[in-house]
Amino acid sequence: EGADSIDWVFYENLYDRLNADLCFNRNRVFSLGKRSGAQLSNELGCKYAGDSLRPIRGVGVNQGALPRDPAYVPTCSMAPVAGLWLHEADDPTWPFSDAKLAIDRAMTLASCSPGSSFDTATFENFPISRALPDDTCRRIEGCDPLYPLVVCLRPGNQQGSNDVQVNSSFSTFVKLFSAGSMLTQ
Repeated sequence: EGADSIDWVFYENLYDRLNADLCFNRNRVFSLGKRSGAQLSNELGCKYAGDSLRPIRGVGVNQGALPRDPAYVPTCSMAPVAGLWLHEADDPTWPFSDAKLAIDRAMTLASCSPGSSFDTATFENFPISRALPDDTCRRIEGCDPLYPLVVCLRPGNQQGSNDVQVNSSFSTFVKLFSAGSMLTQ
């Protein structure tokens, strides 16, 4: 529903409620999700990255994308967002080509070089989970180090939830933001 989605009202109300009831670091708010929840995570990161009231620091996405239809694209900020995208390479329902929209957008805003496209990026292996082979996850090189972008492209086409792989990867990714300058950015 693009800019008119009720999801924004839900997120803002949830954030405000948690902010009133809990003490948390506003520089470490992450949205993590699977399939439709992953799409929502991409959209929340797109819309609320750098937001002065309800910021999203990073996203963790398992089989999700940004919408292609302009009627469903949220109004996005121009602030960078950290991201971890796990995806099955041949998923027919959530094609990786759609996920690349979110990755390419994140690359542009994190000032990645060369270029700002997954297809032209350079990568380094980034072992993030003992449940995945060491060369499955790769960090995109040349990006702002405060906004790491990691892609784990797994073989398969079954939309598997891969809970052990995904949960351990998300946990490790969020822990990257537990020290030094990562706490305040």
